[in-house]
This record gives sequence, structure tokens and C-alpha cells, in this order.
Amino acid sequence: MGIFFIIVSCTKNPVDPDDSVAVLLYPIEVGGMWGYMNMAGDTVITPEYDSALDFSEKLAGVLSGGKWGYIDSSGTLIIDFVYDAVLGFSESLAAAKKSGLWGFIDKSGAVKIQFQFDSARGFFEDVARFEESDTWGYINSLGAIVANAVYDEAYDFSNGLALVKQQGKYGYINKLGAVKISLHYDDAKSFSYELAAVKVADRWGYIDTDGKTAVAFSFDEAGRHAECMAAVKINDKWGYINLNGAIHIDTIFTDKLGEFHEQMAPFFDDTLYGFINSFGEKVIGYQFVGEPEGFNNDLARVRTPGYWGYIDKTGAYIWKSGANGRFQN
Repeated sequence: MGIFFIIVSCTKNPVDPDDSVAVLLYPIEVGGMWGYMNMAGDTVITPEYDSALDFSEKLAGVLSGGKWGYIDSSGTLIIDFVYDAVLGFSESLAAAKKSGLWGFIDKSGAVKIQFQFDSARGFFEDVARFEESDTWGYINSLGAIVANAVYDEAYDFSNGLALVKQQGKYGYINKLGAVKISLHYDDAKSFSYELAAVKVADRWGYIDTDGKTAVAFSFDEAGRHAECMAAVKINDKWGYINLNGAIHIDTIFTDKLGEFHEQMAPFFDDTLYGFINSFGEKVIGYQFVGEPEGFNNDLARVRTPGYWGYIDKTGAYIWKSGANGRFQN
């Protein structure tokens, strides 16, 4: 296995929000209506909305009367209910849909990029994805197109590069829209800690931001680094490697493993998942369904066949929906 030496803090993921400005409120559903609870499970914004998104950059999208707007942490309406759909704020802008098209607004509700796209995603590193006629391109925060909509798949920028797919192959472009790493990989993941997992034929390895091999192509499967660890599969067993490619948690798991968030990561069987800690110990057993969400300020949103809710790192429920409650994702 190739070795690539990196020294970096592993206390947070590179794309995690700034906890110092985070609003520690979580969407809940009561009687078919949505509001917000605090970390203790106490209701702090009365459930009165038809749907609700997570808070991001101190605002949250909420649905009322068939239209979306945004509230602050006191429940005060900041941006009126005028949108057909919205996403969370990132880098002070939010994608919003009006009259069938997507554009971008600021935190006052002013339109910063006109409604013109079939679909759009949030800004990362001053660049956002947009969709036109089933293909994807990129726009900057001034509204200038930096990459035309020519890609079958496109992902958020990280470490100055974005993963794209065209004609069945993956590669990476820079913020000028130029191809930085040629589209020749059979599969690939976005960069994290200046490393990306890529697949050639039936083997996975890791490259650096220049496209050079950083960790040899020796894995059956490989994931993206989170909190300095990446899940890898070797000879049908899963474990974790560190940024240098050395084994951090032994490849002894028959269960597929996911990304770490706040020192907890999901592990899967065919239909259910639980959580392991950063020592590789299974601390919350199989019981949850659907796509896992990472822990966020010590709580994780989870779903079972009958209800959904928020658990702490022991697996204890802080809040649980009524039977067959709607799961907001």
C-alpha cells in the first residue's frame, strides 16, 4: 500500500458547519404539523407548519399554505411564504424555486441570482450546481456560469475541485470549469482532506488533488475520509484507514461501514443499521432503516419501521414521533 503523509486536525470534518454559530434546534412532527425542539427534547417552536427543514446559518425553511418561507430561532418569520420549494442557506445564499424555476436568494429574501434553472443546489467554496435539461453545470455567487451544463452527474466543490461524470466516466474540474483530473475513473468520491477515493477496473485507491496516486489501488471498496478516517473493504471485510493509508480500525467487519461524524459511524446489514464508535466498538445495535444521518451536536435523527426520532450516543431517544410519523429528510 502506498503511503502519503499528512498532518491535520481530525476533530471536525472539513465541511462541517461552524458550531459557534449553529442553531441547536431540530425539526419535530406532532399531529401532522412541524415545529422545533432543543437538544433536551423540549418543544421551543410550536408545531404549526406543514413541513420544516433543518436550521442552517440561523434560518430554517418552513412550509405553510403550500408555500415555503424562512424563520429564525425564535420562530419569527424572516422571509415570507412565497416559494414553491427551498433549500437551506449555505455561504449566505439559498436555492429557492418559484414559478417552476430555481434561483438564489439572500437572507433578506432579495433575489441574488434570477430564477432560471430546472434545479439547483447550495453553494460550496463560492460555487453551486445547477441543472438544465437533465445535465449539470456550475455557477458562482455573482451569477456567472463557470461550467456549462454538460455533465450527467455533478457534486459539490471541496478542496477546490468538483467531481463530475460524463459518458460513464468520472473526473474532477476546477472553479474555472477546466478539467483538472481527466474523466477516466469508473467510479469516484468527492475530495476530503485533499484525498479522493477513485476506482479503476475493480480496485479502489486514493489520489491527491494533482491526480497522483496517494494510497495504492488495493481495496474492494473505499469511502470518503471523514474525521480523518475512510471506510475500506479488503477481502470482503470492512475497516478504516487513516489519511496516510494505514489501517486505523482493523478490517474485521462483515457489515458495510459509513462515514464518521462526531466519532460515530453507521454499520449496516442488508436492511438495518446501527452505530460504532471511533474505537470500532458496536455501541448502538441494528434497529434503524433508511439512509443514515450523522450525529449533529450529540444527536442523530433515525427512523424505524414504525416511527422516527432523535437519539443520543447511547442510543436513548431524546424525542420520538407518534406511530408512523412522517420522516423529514
